[in-house]
Amino acid sequence: MKMPLVSITHRGFNHVMAVKNPQTWTRLKRIELRQLANQIGNDAVRLMTAWPASGEGRQVKAAAEAIARRLDGQQSLGDIRRAFAEIEAAAADFSAILNNPFFQERLRTATYKVGGQQHLMNMGEEIESALEDIRIYTHAYWEAQPPPPTPLQIAAAEVTKLVPDQKVGPIMYEVAGGILRVRHQAAVSASVNMQNADSARKELLSSFGEIVTEMTSSNQDPRLIELTNAMRGRIEERTDIIQLGIAAISFQFTCDRFEEELPTHLSGRLRGLTIGLGMYVSQFSDWARFAGNAAAIDYSEADVIALHQSGMRLIQELRKATTNVDPEVPRTLAFILETIRDPRRALKRTVFAAIRSIENLVSATFSSLVHVLGGLPDGAREGIKKVAQITISVGLLLAVAEIAVSVSPAAGTILHTNWLGRAGELIKESLKPE
Repeated sequence: MKMPLVSITHRGFNHVMAVKNPQTWTRLKRIELRQLANQIGNDAVRLMTAWPASGEGRQVKAAAEAIARRLDGQQSLGDIRRAFAEIEAAAADFSAILNNPFFQERLRTATYKVGGQQHLMNMGEEIESALEDIRIYTHAYWEAQPPPPTPLQIAAAEVTKLVPDQKVGPIMYEVAGGILRVRHQAAVSASVNMQNADSARKELLSSFGEIVTEMTSSNQDPRLIELTNAMRGRIEERTDIIQLGIAAISFQFTCDRFEEELPTHLSGRLRGLTIGLGMYVSQFSDWARFAGNAAAIDYSEADVIALHQSGMRLIQELRKATTNVDPEVPRTLAFILETIRDPRRALKRTVFAAIRSIENLVSATFSSLVHVLGGLPDGAREGIKKVAQITISVGLLLAVAEIAVSVSPAAGTILHTNWLGRAGELIKESLKPE
């Protein structure tokens, strides 16, 4: 006969320490439970002649054998959930054994003779102790684990994977102090061209100054004077060369509209300025790369209309979010979108500028505000309304998500990308009212 088990379970086991070593605990627990099951099975066989006709004795033996089979062999390394599940399944079988009438009457307490000595062993207490040890340990283990991610946190992680970095374009953005701002880009040319670029810039500034003076003294249309002066200001700033290139295109459109109202020599000078602007920006690598990318795009008039409509809705939302958006953002984006207001006059460069500017804004907004999603526990969708800072941020995030979804078809055609719609839908779904 096998030696009786004086105490199979580890009473007083340090569960706090064991929580850090679940693989060790489950491995040892499997051995203990298997030994206990074998002992009960052997005892049931020993008393086979006393099995009742109703089958309770056979049930004890079958349950003990099922436990031993389940816990036989090596446990799955690294799969702690499966290891726990196997032990908990064995615990359920042990509970069934405890409640079995034959076990309670004939097997719960047994006497063994070892080395000429009688040993009394309470198998019921051994099972109860094992079950309690499993309950305490598994509870302590799961209590020590970080809570599972909420649906909002899962969405935040997925959005983070989808959203690319901003790309070179007429407008790039940053979030500073919780406020979305335009991130101005220095106009840098290759060192060999820098001297030529500086000379061209000085000449342009001088020419713009002269023509503004002449138009003012000859009482030309104030709108044209204001626009010409604004172009001079853009050249002075030495930043955002792509934006300057788009502004030059817009300036040319405006000059064309005023051509019949201007004296011939003024019209010619303005035309010369637009040519000079084009030559100036062409000396910068950012513009050259942007223009090359724009030349490769394809789109329909319907794409331009949808892009402009989505962009204008975005501007409205940005203007509302005064706490989180610097006024320069909607103002600059409105300037870019104006160049595609008439889809028949839209050029590849202006269409590309518009979609890239919106894509960059969505990227900056999602990247900076996605932590709002991950930081909200389940059920907090209503609670966030009580926190002004978060309410505005979430409102802006939702508005940008709506635009991302609406502009996604055009972005798919023009940029050959689908991340805008996918990320937008994720955020919308995560913040959908209960």
